[in-house]
Amino acid sequence: MTHIELKNLCKDFVLGNQVIHALKDVNLKIKRGEFVSVVGPSGSGKSTFLNMVGAIEKPSKGAMIIDKENIVDYDDRESSDFRREKIGFIFQTFNLLHDLTARENILIPTVPDGIPDHANKRAIKLLEQMDMADRASHKPMELSGGQQQRVAIARALINEPEIILADEPTGELDHKSGNTIIELMKKLNRSEKVTVILVTHDLKVAKMADRIILLDDGKVVLDKPSNRVNIKDLII
Repeated sequence: MTHIELKNLCKDFVLGNQVIHALKDVNLKIKRGEFVSVVGPSGSGKSTFLNMVGAIEKPSKGAMIIDKENIVDYDDRESSDFRREKIGFIFQTFNLLHDLTARENILIPTVPDGIPDHANKRAIKLLEQMDMADRASHKPMELSGGQQQRVAIARALINEPEIILADEPTGELDHKSGNTIIELMKKLNRSEKVTVILVTHDLKVAKMADRIILLDDGKVVLDKPSNRVNIKDLII
């Protein structure tokens, strides 16, 4: 079942007298529950692609259809509601608040709703899934980088989103911790039934996804199941 569909998606930026074509007629379908990695050289359009799916930026042309709705037509309020209800974001730099505990950081996305009781219970459950139950009262500076990223993942999942967008989630971690985080995301992808789109520069990390999309100069130049892709196919 198609969850996300991009139709002739284009994004242009104006820098002085120059027009930058960040995305050029991108056409893609992503099924519900897929784990997809997006790779490509710097400036290939990876971050712009992620921002389109997350309704952070609007395309210059084309359609962005999620659950049969074209989110390009959303106004600012509708886009904000869409992000809060449907999207979980995971960032390279964790973006945790240092004065809050791990549990409190996880609960941040629920604040507009007044932190209902079920959110507290879900936060504790997510910490247990991350093997972090004994770190619930620890603040970020008392946690390792891998542990901080686990908290960030739990925060992304607290509102039970349908889509997780992960922007270089292993970029600040050592190789072992990075692999652990990706394995954890794969496990949560299966158990939580969420669609995961992972942007990464690490080709070995990309291979851990179910499917790999390679962008170059704003265009999709490869789109295959990861088990049919060689690392050398991804080098541009």
